[in-house]
Amino acid sequence: RSVQAVHKTPDAVALQQHLEKLERAVLLGRRLVSADRPGFRKWLNTPSPDLDGEKPAELLLRQPDVVVQWLEDAALGHPA
Repeated sequence: RSVQAVHKTPDAVALQQHLEKLERAVLLGRRLVSADRPGFRKWLNTPSPDLDGEKPAELLLRQPDVVVQWLEDAALGHPA
């Protein structure tokens, strides 16, 4: 979704499913990786071998479920 669409209708039902996944990823990432903004942003923009060399931020936009599952597995102590 575009930034404009999110700002125009943030409570739209069609957006909520997508936003929930992003929110889950952010909450888990800030807990597991870094609670401070610069550290978290660095993590988002650093290619990860666990994600086949992709940056978490880029993969979140295309396949948020993959990143959320990866973070949930890490939170539970399951290997990648």
